[in-house]
Amino acid sequence: MPGPIVDHDKCNGDEECFNVCPADPNVFEIRDEGENKKSYVVHPEECIECGLCVDACPTGAITLEWFWGDMFPSNWMGGRAVEGTALEMR
Repeated sequence: MPGPIVDHDKCNGDEECFNVCPADPNVFEIRDEGENKKSYVVHPEECIECGLCVDACPTGAITLEWFWGDMFPSNWMGGRAVEGTALEMR
C-alpha cells in the first residue's frame, strides 16, 4: 500500500498538495508552524495513488512510499511518523 511522505525540510507549505488531492477527505492538512506552514498527511488511508501531489509539489518534498500489509506502520501517529523513526522525515 503506498502512502505520501512529506519531507518537512523541503516543504514550504504552499498548499499545492492539498489543492490537487482528489481524495475525500483530503489526504493532506496544512498547518501553521509559527512563521511557516507545513503539509501533514492526516488521512493516509484515503490515498488513491494518483501521484498528483508528487507532481504538484514545487520543492519535491513529497514521495509515495510503499508499506506492506493492510495497515500503515504502528508508528504512524496522527498524520506524521513518531520522531526518530525511519518514517520521520524532518
